[in-house]
Amino acid sequence: MSPPTSTKVAPARLPSADTPELDRLLESAALAAPRERVKIDGGFVSDILTRPRSAALVRGIVSLGRDLGIATVAESAENARILERLRELGVEYAQGYGIDEPRPVSQVFAESSARQGVPNFASGSKS
Repeated sequence: MSPPTSTKVAPARLPSADTPELDRLLESAALAAPRERVKIDGGFVSDILTRPRSAALVRGIVSLGRDLGIATVAESAENARILERLRELGVEYAQGYGIDEPRPVSQVFAESSARQGVPNFASGSKS
């Protein structure tokens, strides 16, 4: 099974509505290689509580993702208030300090293996 593909949406200057440039941008995004999820850059997410434009952009990305059958993942979910707002906006997945702090991969695998009763191959041991 191949790993899931992901696309990151970064803050950028988008063409204004009803322009050929916007039409080409949307068409190329829709015709690109199929994606399972799209990442919403933390630059949009970090200020969704204070900037209505950021919340509108996140809502728009979620809507587009739904229309294309692509799940959304928000970066920079730094606290419970941001997580709640992301839920309200319809974001399906989130990552950031509001969920957990970054940890060494070996620790994540060890904890996951312990919960599932699976040998921890990441550490080099099989028990």
